[in-house]
Amino acid sequence: ANLVIDGVRPVLAENCGIPAATRAKSWRATANGFEMLAADGSVAMAFHRTGEDAFEATSGGFTLSRAPMS
Repeated sequence: ANLVIDGVRPVLAENCGIPAATRAKSWRATANGFEMLAADGSVAMAFHRTGEDAFEATSGGFTLSRAPMS
């Protein structure tokens, strides 16, 4: 989202199959990737950049990448 409130952007991940991600209510960019934050501001999941539009969770073994555009 382009909406930034107090340095974080809202996220809606309640239908995700990853329990830690479903706790996320916002996210923020970091120097090496991004963090998904719980409602209390604690880090639910953190990701570091592994390539162009590709990220890996710092724990949990999850990876994210941008879907190809058709």
